[in-house]
Amino acid sequence: MLTTAITTAEMLGGRRTLKVNIESDRDLSQAVNKGLPVEALNELIELLFPKQKSRRYQIVPRSTLVRKEKQNLSLGFDESQKVERIARTFGFAVEVWDGNINQARRFMEKSHPMLGGQTPFEASLTELGAREVEQILGRLKYGVGC
Repeated sequence: MLTTAITTAEMLGGRRTLKVNIESDRDLSQAVNKGLPVEALNELIELLFPKQKSRRYQIVPRSTLVRKEKQNLSLGFDESQKVERIARTFGFAVEVWDGNINQARRFMEKSHPMLGGQTPFEASLTELGAREVEQILGRLKYGVGC
């Protein structure tokens, strides 16, 4: 089973950050379509890369993010999709390692041969890459091997 919308929302700070209850894929889709708050990106990076906050600029360019923070703007649609996608793959990794965030972080940061040497984090920047990461995680979770 792929990560639920609820788990993905938790990776983004949950109701406190998103300002809405996420109880379904539809709820999450609506939040992404509306534009996620910048704080959702910050929450995800704090969870995924607590000592590397500058990694957020791999998701949203620095100048764009600084402008959005200063003007209190939400992320755009493409940026929100990217943030949701990374939260979803990271949430799935946490599930695969039975809630062990440190092991999930190591997985997301380590280059993987099935991803052409990219890290799962890097691969998750695109939808196709995220699908590849989810396939690897599914194989790990269900014992098919990688």
